[in-house]
Amino acid sequence: MGGSNQWFICDGDQAFLDGNYAVFGKVTSGMNVVRAISEVNTQKHPTTQMDDWPVEEVTIISVRIVSK
Repeated sequence: MGGSNQWFICDGDQAFLDGNYAVFGKVTSGMNVVRAISEVNTQKHPTTQMDDWPVEEVTIISVRIVSK
């Protein structure tokens, strides 16, 4: 198993990702937005049956990437 076209913004430990995905960044501001996203109601996806699919679509409008 390995990465495909998914990426995750994690709010806390996500042990199921260990050994399958690389961590490559951190949230430096706007953690309140991450927490708000983590609290939306979720369901199983109606077609794929993936867990934790948002009941209402969540759209990230902008992201600023800074390299050091």
